[in-house]
Amino acid sequence: MLTIVAAVSLPAIAFASVIQQPFNTFDHSQGYQFDPLLHLPGISPYFDAVGFGLSHAAPDGCTVTAASYLIRHAAIYANDAEYEDYIKPFLYNLEKHRGGFSGPLEFLNKWYSPIEEDHLEDVTPSGKNDARKVGQHLVKRYPHLASSVKRVIADTKARTYDTAKAFLQEFPEDGNIEISRFDKKELNNGTRALLPHKACSKFSKFPGTDQQTEFVNNYSKEVSRRLRPYTPEDYELAPKMSLHFNPPVATNQLSEIDKHADLSDDGSSGWPKDQRLFFYFTHREVPPFVATALGIFNSSSHDGYDEFPTTHVNHVRAWRMSDLIPFLGHVGMEKMTCERPAKKSGQTEKQDYVRFIANTAPRPLPLCQSGPGASCPFKEFKKIISAGMEKYGDFDSVCKNEKEDEL
Repeated sequence: MLTIVAAVSLPAIAFASVIQQPFNTFDHSQGYQFDPLLHLPGISPYFDAVGFGLSHAAPDGCTVTAASYLIRHAAIYANDAEYEDYIKPFLYNLEKHRGGFSGPLEFLNKWYSPIEEDHLEDVTPSGKNDARKVGQHLVKRYPHLASSVKRVIADTKARTYDTAKAFLQEFPEDGNIEISRFDKKELNNGTRALLPHKACSKFSKFPGTDQQTEFVNNYSKEVSRRLRPYTPEDYELAPKMSLHFNPPVATNQLSEIDKHADLSDDGSSGWPKDQRLFFYFTHREVPPFVATALGIFNSSSHDGYDEFPTTHVNHVRAWRMSDLIPFLGHVGMEKMTCERPAKKSGQTEKQDYVRFIANTAPRPLPLCQSGPGASCPFKEFKKIISAGMEKYGDFDSVCKNEKEDEL
């Protein structure tokens, strides 16, 4: 009897050991390679966010009934101000020392900038192609909503219009979709969410400048020391640098998002009556406004630890601009209707939920994620909106707008 058991068990054990072997084995690094394009915040070509492992598709039993997206424009050749402040001085310095680089910097001897000064703020061909691909992705993500798109909003900048035009090429109604445009003078309560930094006098890009300078000074010394052997003797290794620092600003963007949360619209808002998929094309300053208002990139650390130290990198920080504002970076809100078990009857009932998307990946609200797929029950979301309105509802007062600036 014991012999029979052994005879049966040995093949079973051998078979189990075979099926438990992975098809491909990796070392502990899993083949990881550093990709600099994933760490260039505002000047990176678009890439999908890694996210938290949540399914991109609607949770089981749920249907996305409406969605609204805020999208940054596609890649441009360069920004006017940044070209003058950083790129042009670098190119001048490079031309002055061409032929004097060696080792890993030897390529600079034959490298020439592809940027033409008369096309600085134009969308690049690859930017237009990327815009089309993002549009294609969202058409596939919302096949039941894509044909409802009859109107999108962009400001008067050529780069936002060109982005919208390329983006819409993948939509069923392309050619019949209106691209509504406006400038700062036409901002009103319904469009402040698109250019909040233009509508708010209190907004400033300067907070963090001193810390940025300190960080660059600490960081550049080691870089200069490392590259010095491969550069000409009088080459300036520490030119001015831009970190594209976007400090979190508090504002009342939740109220604007709430306007499209209900979406039982009769057309009086200016949107086509049956449209259920909305797109706003904007600039790099705006997605951080919305992300901050929602709290989806807030730090999980509350122990007083410095979120942005100037002497080293805080690798565990939550606020990562590379995950939010590459070219075509976007923040989206989905309204979902889900079949859920009723608490008393045991039957199912329909309930509404909201979830947010950042560069294709779902990102839960820190204070509201009890719904399917870490979504937020719509009733709870409206309470969050109401709390934000109590604190920031008077936009002009919070922004200290002068009467002549009030919209």
